[in-house]
Amino acid sequence: MRRSTTTTTSSTIAFCNGMLQVLYALSPHKPIKQVRSLYSLFSLFNAKYQFSTTTCLAYPSFPSSSTTPNNNNQIDLSSICCSGIAQSVISRCSHFSEKNKGKGFANASLKDLLLEISDIVPEYTRRLRRVSEVKPEDVLGLLLGFQFQCGKVGFEASKVESLWEIFKRVNGQSKGFKHLSQSCEVMASMLVRVGLRREVEFLLSTMESQGILLDSHEVFSNLIEGCVDAGESEMAISMYDRMGHRLLPSLSCYDALLDHLVKMKKTQLAFRVCWDMTEMGIDLRGVKKATIEDVIGLLCKDGKLLEARNLIKKAMAFELKPSNLVLYEIAYGYCEKKDFDDLLSFYAEIKCAPDVLAGNRIMHSQCSNFGTGKAELFLRELEHLGFNPDEITYGIMIGWSCRERKLKNAFIYLSEMLSRRLKPHNCTYNALISAVFMGDMWKHAQEIFDEMVDRGTMPDLSTFRILLAGYCKARQFDEAKRIVFDMASHGLIQNSSAEDSLSKAFIILGFNPLSVRLKRDNDVGFSSTEFYDNLGNGLYLDTDLDGYEKRVTWILEDCMVPDYNSFMMKECTLVNLKGALMLVDEMVRWGQDLSSSTFSALMKGFSASPSHIRGITLLWIKSLT
Repeated sequence: MRRSTTTTTSSTIAFCNGMLQVLYALSPHKPIKQVRSLYSLFSLFNAKYQFSTTTCLAYPSFPSSSTTPNNNNQIDLSSICCSGIAQSVISRCSHFSEKNKGKGFANASLKDLLLEISDIVPEYTRRLRRVSEVKPEDVLGLLLGFQFQCGKVGFEASKVESLWEIFKRVNGQSKGFKHLSQSCEVMASMLVRVGLRREVEFLLSTMESQGILLDSHEVFSNLIEGCVDAGESEMAISMYDRMGHRLLPSLSCYDALLDHLVKMKKTQLAFRVCWDMTEMGIDLRGVKKATIEDVIGLLCKDGKLLEARNLIKKAMAFELKPSNLVLYEIAYGYCEKKDFDDLLSFYAEIKCAPDVLAGNRIMHSQCSNFGTGKAELFLRELEHLGFNPDEITYGIMIGWSCRERKLKNAFIYLSEMLSRRLKPHNCTYNALISAVFMGDMWKHAQEIFDEMVDRGTMPDLSTFRILLAGYCKARQFDEAKRIVFDMASHGLIQNSSAEDSLSKAFIILGFNPLSVRLKRDNDVGFSSTEFYDNLGNGLYLDTDLDGYEKRVTWILEDCMVPDYNSFMMKECTLVNLKGALMLVDEMVRWGQDLSSSTFSALMKGFSASPSHIRGITLLWIKSLT
């Protein structure tokens, strides 16, 4: 489904917020079976409502050892350009930045700054206040002492800020001064600890300009995790790139970064991080399996199936078997591209067969695109790989065979299904009943109906409607009247004794009973007779015969392959949103997708009933598990 920019209504936003509140309370990695229909539904939210959180940051230049110290070396908040949500938040919270502006170090001397931290490291600050020129070794001693003491009492951001200012000031006291690499590492680790990420980036840039590379994977890992927690994707990736191949992030860092990139839908970046892990020999089992699967899901959604396949193979090298969710995503992607040969080679390559949900999605796509002939050959290939078809798989083949007027093949599939002790779905029986009517074999319709009841499959309103349409098409109006009485006995309709049962049948089929009349041909030559009743009377239909035939034929053909989008639309029309969402499970089992029109109808219903959002959301999620 293509992304589009949409103006959201307040009711729709309320619905989205309600959905997100419930989803947030659930385990993010709960196993999901029926994935695609709800995945498609919720992915539409991401497609329709996009928010920009990009920031453009300008940093002041750090004074080099050859320049005069600049006491106004502070990060200017006015240089930060924000858009979208970030701009809104900053504009509403501007009083915080105004408050903090006054607390600068512009007028503070080095001795004043040392006094600020003297309560933590009194002996070091006393020594530095007495010397005329601070040496790099003195700074290292101060930093190590500060780190040791704060390790016992805790790190306070304001104290670390003062220490950072001292660190910068002493660097500019003389042309020959240069911080030791260990000092830079200790300073960076403390800045990371109190969340001063911009200052760390500032420090790293300065070190790199002087040819010094920070060799602490712990500092980088903690910094990346801090960026992730703050939602700063660009800085997190920048720090990750700085590590290159010389330093390895911690597993918790990989986990946090990948999880963040997945949530932000940064598909290519997430894939690159995963691929780097495999290239550097990192055991993928150390990262949450669900995170790797989420990356594969993003790749499939973006049509990057080759990358998804390669990542699956890399994961399998670490004995990480792809879940049914991953295999479904792969199958769905190949079905969208109609590249079934490549899909088959994928299953053969990983020596794994799809489960019934993925298999049924494949069979539905095969039948709808290439017909049952090619679909059957593909089914046999899947079975050879270990796929076990269920009653829905055979139901798909039977329904499409009926639509293609291959009734013999449909009954062969039925026989094969019964031989495997599978119970046919009522939609399967409906398709067979329709097919015998369309094949002018109306006498066999009752036999199929009786078989259906004997096997414990209850007929529904659609079944009786098919029988009515079939008998009316075959001009077996006595049988049609009997079906009306059967419907009344099953409680599907109310039929009064005063009401003509045939007129009731026409109403059920969508006709105006006044425009469709059954008349006796009283002409001596029976010139208008179409058929005869049991008494030999010549009868004919007084109606628009073309319209009549089109209507009953459409009813019979429409039910051969169940259309769950149509079923859900009917429930939405009846304002039965709960009933509509309960059909999601069946839709996925039959390998079908939620259409945009059905999704719109659901959204419209939700917007009109915001009080039911939570209950419907829980029901929706329940249908997935």
